[in-house]
Amino acid sequence: MSRKQLLICASTLALIAIVPMNRARASNGGEYGPNLNDRPAASGDDGPGQTAAKDRARKAAQAASTPNTRDDTAQAASGGGDIVVRGIRTSLAKARDTKRKSKTIVDVVEAEDIGKLPNNTLADVIASIPGVSVTREEGEVEGLQLRGLGDVQTTIGGTPVASGVGRTSSIQNLPADLVASVEVYKTRSPDQVEGSGAGTINVVLRKPVDFKPGFTFTGNASGRYNSQARRWNQTYTAITNYRKETAIGDVGAMLGVTLNTNPVLESSAWNYALGTVLPRQAVGAQILPQPTFAPAGIALRYNDGTRTSPAINVALQWAPDEDTSIALEGNYNNAKFDFSTNWLELPVLSGDTPNTSPALSKIVLVPGTNRMASVTVSPASQLGPRNFNQRMNNSNTLLKLSASRTTEQVDLSSEVAYSSGKWDFNEVTLFNRFVNRPIYDVAFASDRFRYPMMDVKLRDLDLLDPNQYRFHGASQLRFDWRNHSVATRSDVTLRTFWNPIEFLKFGFRFADSYNSRRQGGRNYMGLELRSDQMPDGFNKLVPISEGFAGTGVQNNVRWLTYERHAVRDNLENLRKMLATYSPRFANEEIPGDEGLKFNGRERSVAAYTTIGYKTELLLPIDGIIGARVTNTILDNKQLVLSVQRQVVKGVSEEIATRKVEHGRGNYVNVEPTATMVIHFTPKLQTRLSYNVGIRRPGIDQLRSLTVNNEAVGFAEGGNPNLKPETTTRYDSIIEYYFDQTGLITVNPFYWKTKGAFTDFWTLETLDTNTGVQVPVRRPYNAGDGYRRGVEVQAQLFFRFLPGILRNFGVAANYTYTEGELKFSKIPNATTEAPATLPLVGVSRNTYNVTGMFERGTLNARVIYNYNDRILLNTITPLRNSLYLAPRGWMDVAVNYSVPDGPLRNLGFSLQVQNALASVRRAYYGFPDQPEGVTYMARTYGGTIRYRF
Repeated sequence: MSRKQLLICASTLALIAIVPMNRARASNGGEYGPNLNDRPAASGDDGPGQTAAKDRARKAAQAASTPNTRDDTAQAASGGGDIVVRGIRTSLAKARDTKRKSKTIVDVVEAEDIGKLPNNTLADVIASIPGVSVTREEGEVEGLQLRGLGDVQTTIGGTPVASGVGRTSSIQNLPADLVASVEVYKTRSPDQVEGSGAGTINVVLRKPVDFKPGFTFTGNASGRYNSQARRWNQTYTAITNYRKETAIGDVGAMLGVTLNTNPVLESSAWNYALGTVLPRQAVGAQILPQPTFAPAGIALRYNDGTRTSPAINVALQWAPDEDTSIALEGNYNNAKFDFSTNWLELPVLSGDTPNTSPALSKIVLVPGTNRMASVTVSPASQLGPRNFNQRMNNSNTLLKLSASRTTEQVDLSSEVAYSSGKWDFNEVTLFNRFVNRPIYDVAFASDRFRYPMMDVKLRDLDLLDPNQYRFHGASQLRFDWRNHSVATRSDVTLRTFWNPIEFLKFGFRFADSYNSRRQGGRNYMGLELRSDQMPDGFNKLVPISEGFAGTGVQNNVRWLTYERHAVRDNLENLRKMLATYSPRFANEEIPGDEGLKFNGRERSVAAYTTIGYKTELLLPIDGIIGARVTNTILDNKQLVLSVQRQVVKGVSEEIATRKVEHGRGNYVNVEPTATMVIHFTPKLQTRLSYNVGIRRPGIDQLRSLTVNNEAVGFAEGGNPNLKPETTTRYDSIIEYYFDQTGLITVNPFYWKTKGAFTDFWTLETLDTNTGVQVPVRRPYNAGDGYRRGVEVQAQLFFRFLPGILRNFGVAANYTYTEGELKFSKIPNATTEAPATLPLVGVSRNTYNVTGMFERGTLNARVIYNYNDRILLNTITPLRNSLYLAPRGWMDVAVNYSVPDGPLRNLGFSLQVQNALASVRRAYYGFPDQPEGVTYMARTYGGTIRYRF
């Protein structure tokens, strides 16, 4: 950021800080005092607050602090006015009120209290929101789609954050205990950061003046037993806040720290994609139909390790008066992975040469098909297990200075933010070979288990005999990805007090981000060493962890491996031994691959204008009209490796040259927005929305050429001319609000996508000296598509029922999504693009059901998520297209706080995650042709919470 830009931001902050020092304040004896900042509008909020609205908020805060003698009720003004509730109903009422008043389409989850979001993880909370479908790895949400679109923008308090590997943050790394609320925007307003065609997830953290005056402390300690790893997941949280009213206003300081240690053991059985039995492969005397298909190979995987996630949130806040706030915030989280993956891969079909083709016998076909159901395999080459030892750190840092000033007529806000993301990955892979070559019997979809899955049994080999193992070799990989950015924003809202123009809002954004990517590796194979010939730390083999616990799966195959910690502690011993065989291991540092080194810079300048209108044409109508204009400047630098064959002194040789290439781009995007809310009654309204959003290309997609290898006749790289993918959203939603927390909504939507990113092969002349055209694989804006469907949502407490039944409630939502992607031919492409393909990553049917109970300080939730099958990728032939099978997930939580007496600050929770022991199942083309079955853990335990 230039000195001039820093001066502009500093001047804006100083201007906002010059405020009258009036001290009109409302006392509050509740857990939280009134939010004197009225919380500046996060991304997509309505923006302008009214003085009357503040008065109502203060009254609501005072009423909330008044003891309520009824266990299950709250006071509400008629016609859906001020809401004063507590517990689950407090959070539902707040979330419903935010949704109701928003000019955009948003779903909100509010925490009942510090550290009391309804799920164990933040990602699990988001999985319950309408339109969201998720995939899970190692028991945690790994992939997230919003109405079938990925790369969902992640912001913290409206500020974008990114991980070290992409534009979005790893949402599972954000600690749930430090979160006040989560907002998922399906449509966006012009003041929101651009960059995602799918939508925005905004995480709201607590600020110091949200708390009551004085010293506040909350501590949580949780333990959940992992049924697969047979170890305890531990989470510790401490949040300390101090708020004091002084002569210069309210000042506050908050420190939140959380540490989560999550042990993982996932057991998987896999089939590879279907291949064809070739004539050269021996099949005994059997006569097979032509063609006959079978998986190319099978595998067993055991992923054993620990994920540790420390996080810190720090905030300092000064509120000179109830209309002004200046805050300095810092957030840091770091997910540390330490895993050992044991993998045994066994071939079924032909190898690269005839002498490596396994012999097949006792072939049984799936009735009525030419696909194998089971077979006996006699391999022709040596085989054995692999052990992957992996360490990965994924950290994110956010520092933000913000200020806001709200008066009766004008709202001012500004911020300067610095964010950084790091992703470090180190892996050492150890290869062993069996001395004896086993024969194995395979059933590709055995029905002996809970779900059809691959079942294998090895003959004539004692897998627990260390004398059967020989060390074959090792490889090392490292990845080092970095990004950091500086961003500023300034917003001004002017209230007109005149209809039909209710307010004008405009603002400015600037962001400057840098990205770098480094990677390298080395390997050496061909050794056949006994354990006693190996260095310390590698001279003892131990059995792999026992997987598939409690699933009914008989573990026929359990082999020996290297102990995870011994490998890491003695890695230098292994390197020194391998250095005697290969000079690539001479140095401790893993050599980098210069041809894959990448640096990129992206600058964006954006300005927006929004008009808020309010009128009455037979019915009250309000909404916003606005647009955001963004100019993006790209400058990517890469060291390009070019390998060409030349004749030197009469000998043909491969000559490698390196040069620096720049990829530059400059594009302008306009994102218009128009919304309309029609109020039929105080409880019934409909909302119409039109919005255009962009999805920026990945940083690595914008790089220049990666490798020009004329020696092998192809090249691949990025495309600096790649433009953002555009999504035009048409939404309509009818909303009915009733009682204190009840709502019913129906939301049809149609999203049109233009310029989807797609990889194609083209013929290009890379060397003008030779004029030779080389096939090059690059990403292009090649596809248009659509997503359409409907979301239905309902929630209520049964207050109209007698007795204890009135303490029960339910929240449910259902989403139907369908769509397709069309391709256009790329000039000079070597292959024709398919005309139409189904959308990847879309769950056609998704629903969530939550059962709730609340009576006094006792409350409980049962949350069930369901996702229909998802097409993961499209492979030709289509029989190898990979689908994720339908799956459900259930969490249960019971919370109790001691209401009176010396232990009144003590609370307890009991939780069960994945109560139904759900599994991850995928299949190729046919549901009876499983790709893999992964058994995920059920965890159960409790939390102790203390507050004073």
